Amino acid sequence: MCKPYREEEIFDAMSKHLGARFVYEKDFSVLPDLPTPERLTADDFADLPVEWLQQVHLAASQADGDIVAGPTEQLGDDHANLSTSLTDLARQFRFADIMNASAERPIPRRETA
Repeated sequence: MCKPYREEEIFDAMSKHLGARFVYEKDFSVLPDLPTPERLTADDFADLPVEWLQQVHLAASQADGDIVAGPTEQLGDDHANLSTSLTDLARQFRFADIMNASAERPIPRRETA
């Protein structure tokens, strides 16, 4: 295969060497609409432990949906809506929204002796 690579040559080579098959969808209207999560605010995080909030903020800063899922799974039934919103935001790669909301709540600094 010589440069410049043509898209068709790349896909043909992947098909030939890897056995990959590519299916193209012409009608994109069949794709489901993703739900729009509610906007999160500091109030949503008000009664949650600081350590939990730090975990969520760190996970979002690393743009890792799997890590966001960990603390989210720890939430009980009292925070089902927050859990759903965080999961939806992570699935939609809206980590900045999670970071912004979790940063709105002031995190107290520990006193050093």
